Amino acid sequence: MTVANQFIPASNTTVAYEVNTFNNGIINSSSTFIAYISGQNFPVVVDIDSVKNTASGKTSFSAALPFSNGFSAGLTIAAVVNSKGPFADVNAVAAATLFGPGLLEIY
Repeated sequence: MTVANQFIPASNTTVAYEVNTFNNGIINSSSTFIAYISGQNFPVVVDIDSVKNTASGKTSFSAALPFSNGFSAGLTIAAVVNSKGPFADVNAVAAATLFGPGLLEIY
């Protein structure tokens, strides 16, 4: 999973992503989500937006990064998951992961 801008200021923002799906339709805004893992906080899950599938097998999309909902400065891990959760811990996120990790540095 590629993150368009891996260095994110510590504020609510939107992040752009791209994955190699090799099969259009795997990523969609009704059944796939982004889960963020940040520090010792509970995982935060958000909807994905602006899904664009290409003939070359790549899918681009964006997702909110709601910093004010329990993020820490430093490393944050993003994953495309097949459930909105809630996830109790990182192991639950890993079990639901379709694509990832996407690494972000919150400063």
